[in-house]
Amino acid sequence: MPRLPFGENGEVWGEIVEANLQKIDTERSSVIFRKEYDIEKVPTKAIIKICGLGFYHLHIDGKKVGNYSLSPLETAYRKLALYDEFEVTSHLTAGTHTFAVELGNARFSTPKKYWGWRAAYYGDPCLSFEMSIQYADGTSKEYVCDSSWKCSHGATTHNCYYDGERYDARLEQTGWKENGFDDSAWQNAL
Repeated sequence: MPRLPFGENGEVWGEIVEANLQKIDTERSSVIFRKEYDIEKVPTKAIIKICGLGFYHLHIDGKKVGNYSLSPLETAYRKLALYDEFEVTSHLTAGTHTFAVELGNARFSTPKKYWGWRAAYYGDPCLSFEMSIQYADGTSKEYVCDSSWKCSHGATTHNCYYDGERYDARLEQTGWKENGFDDSAWQNAL
């Protein structure tokens, strides 16, 4: 069996990260993502699987999905990242729907002052989103986040698992979680 580039248990990874830590400029503000999808017909079942590293909040048409605050649960991110699954059939009808996610740093992208003794740095916040829809006629469709999603900075100007967050309401982009919002000035997601 060939040797993995980071060691069988990721032990070399720490050396690589340590050598590059000073080059990293961590993102402190939240990142917001959005995508409008046209749902062809009324679904009989719709499931979203989502992982936002650090923490995330998911909205459909401006309404928050789930009753969580600090999700997903923390893991050893180099080895395992958990995702949440939501049954969202009741949220969807035929027509256009907006899927919006606000993504924070949590323990995934912590400030430098906590590296080494409380937390590790794993990278910039990132999002994985997959929605599976089934229809009464037996057909189905998959939707995933990709570079067609749009992203921008949120009104949460600083967020950290240890230091809390700062919110500046003047930076809130009214309507960004809803249909018809003009996101033409936003960047495409990477």
